[in-house]
Amino acid sequence: MTRTATAPSLGFELGIDEPDWLTCGAKGCAELTMGKLCGKHQRAFEDQARRYMAEQYAVERIEERWQWCERNDPRMAQRIGPIRFRDDGQDGRVHPPSAAISRIMADKRPIVTLVGPSRAGKTCIAAACLRAYSMPDATEWVDATKLGEASMESGLGDRAEYLRRADRAKFLVIDELRDPKHASKAANTYGVINDRHGRMRQTLVTTGMDPAQLSAVFGSGGMERLMEPESALVVYVSRRAA
Repeated sequence: MTRTATAPSLGFELGIDEPDWLTCGAKGCAELTMGKLCGKHQRAFEDQARRYMAEQYAVERIEERWQWCERNDPRMAQRIGPIRFRDDGQDGRVHPPSAAISRIMADKRPIVTLVGPSRAGKTCIAAACLRAYSMPDATEWVDATKLGEASMESGLGDRAEYLRRADRAKFLVIDELRDPKHASKAANTYGVINDRHGRMRQTLVTTGMDPAQLSAVFGSGGMERLMEPESALVVYVSRRAA
């Protein structure tokens, strides 16, 4: 007759000490484990730690005055104007900041373009999105003007590193895309955006420029890359009423 050995008899036969079984340390969990947490809660703990590390990494890259911006911070609703998505059409409803940021982060298109006037809250949204990205060591924040300058001088020390950081990030924020008053800077900035699009690396751009202005500065190709529905999620942010 074939006998199936139980764990205790197997441990005895092999001369292995039986482990000291413990109750999982997670509140309300009665699972037995050899460590402090059962497998389910250990994975949850590791996931939470990974998200925390990713957020701290992102915060360090955001300009200091915007580091407070976070999806569920109540100050967001006080600082950000009405948010609408182009996908919803002209009569699309206004989204609260937390819902808008969740929708942005769930979208799979490689480009997010936040369009609106100054002091509308575009940069607050961008900072909160960067903090919400859940992969450690994968985010970067750059100023659009500095990016154009770095691209022109890509072989020079710190400027070369600035460009490398923008290139390797899995999620990149390019803040305040504007007319750099220099054709080469504009072309170089667009080159970074277009290259990242080709590699399907997510890029969030904030700008106060409308499609006509984008086309005049970055060419029709640049405007289409930032605004075409197939590859860009376009979000309009308006100023809050006085």
